[in-house]
Amino acid sequence: MARHGQRVFQQWADLPFPVVAAINGHCLGGGLELALACDARLGTPDAQLGLPEVKLGILPGFGGTQRLPRLVGLAQSVDLILSGRILNADQASRIGLLDKVTAADDLLGQSLAFARDHPRKMESKRRTGWRAWLLEGNPLGRAILFNKARKMLARRTGGHYPAPVRALEVISRT
Repeated sequence: MARHGQRVFQQWADLPFPVVAAINGHCLGGGLELALACDARLGTPDAQLGLPEVKLGILPGFGGTQRLPRLVGLAQSVDLILSGRILNADQASRIGLLDKVTAADDLLGQSLAFARDHPRKMESKRRTGWRAWLLEGNPLGRAILFNKARKMLARRTGGHYPAPVRALEVISRT
């Protein structure tokens, strides 16, 4: 079922025109994975975004472990996926998960305008700079980041919860 979902979301991501997710309220789990397959995400001030699957003992199976790191960077993604933490609109906007926060009564209009103003497929807004390169852009930095995450998981879970460990393995393949 997860592979089928991944194929469907990839077809969505491959559409030949910009696709904008208009988020009003909760956008969690598979809903966020669908939004990640879009070119942009606009949300209302009360929007809540996250991949809480690990709290249920499962993994984000529709591509979230691959798309989230490409969008917001590896360090942010590891934290969000392994903790299952849910972000409010301001937090999501700060890390680049939301492209814009807009009033609920103007969400549709702003989303349509955003798509119209960005007629070509949009590039990732992944953070760049020396910090991103040190942590993510080279094998040593990635090894340190994943080693630190493994140690934190071992301390936090005592080895009793396999989902976060498995999620980390999947994320490391990005």
